[in-house]
Amino acid sequence: MKNWLGQLHQDALQLVDMTYDQLLQLSSLPILDDLELQTRYAYAGRTDPGTGALQNGAAWIFDNVERLVTIDVTQYSPS
Repeated sequence: MKNWLGQLHQDALQLVDMTYDQLLQLSSLPILDDLELQTRYAYAGRTDPGTGALQNGAAWIFDNVERLVTIDVTQYSPS
């Protein structure tokens, strides 16, 4: 997810530096498309084309972070 967010940031920086007229040109579409793709990956994850393994995104982290804060509490018994 860190890599996806990093690429998303780079795409956003490129778009911020463009003028309104440049944003309307077809040459800006690949950057906009990549911005959307990286955003989707960061949110939902993707399947790694090389391994077929699922690379999870923010939605998975949100759904599973609750498990990290669950702590079993037991009474201490001195020996």
